[in-house]
Amino acid sequence: MSGCLCTGQCRLPGGSCAMFPNGRPLNQPHNFIGYSHPIGMPENEARERFHKCEHMIDHCQDGIEKCFGRIEQIDSATSALTEMYKDITLKVVRFQDYLANKAIKKKEQKRDNIFEFIPVDHKGKDDIRHIRNALYDFYCWILDNVQENRERSIAITKLEECAMWLNKSISRRKDNEA
Repeated sequence: MSGCLCTGQCRLPGGSCAMFPNGRPLNQPHNFIGYSHPIGMPENEARERFHKCEHMIDHCQDGIEKCFGRIEQIDSATSALTEMYKDITLKVVRFQDYLANKAIKKKEQKRDNIFEFIPVDHKGKDDIRHIRNALYDFYCWILDNVQENRERSIAITKLEECAMWLNKSISRRKDNEA
C-alpha cells in the first residue's frame, strides 16, 4: 500500500482524498505527505518519525548552505588567483620586453671583447721577446739565489702574472696595427 499524499482532508468528517474517496477508516492511521508507515502504527509515532525526517532535511539544507558558502569562498579565491595570474603575466611580458630591449641595445652598443685574441705587429713581438728574456733571467736568478719555500713559489707565480699582463698591455697598445 502506498503512502497517502493528501493534506489530511481525509481525517475531517466527510472528507475524502484520492486514496480514500469515501473518507479514511477510523482504524487507519494518517500517512503524512510522502511518508508511509505500516497500518496500525500510532499517530504519535508517525508524527515523531515525520519530525525526525523534517529534522534530517533541515540538517541537509544546512549542509547545502555550507557547501554554497564554500563554493562562494572558492569563487572569490579563484577570482583572486585569476587577478594574481593576470598580474604575473603582465610582469612576465614586461620582463620579456625589457630583455628584448636590452638585447637590442647590446647589439647597438659595440663593446671591446677583452677575451678576444689580438695579434701583435712586429714591434710588439720584439717588445714581448725582450720582456720574456728579462723575466727569464730574473727567474733564473731567483732559482739560484733564493731558498726553496712558499714565498719563492709565490714570487715565481707573480712573475708569470707579470709576463701575462705585460703581453696583454702590449697587444692593446694604440700603435699596435698587425
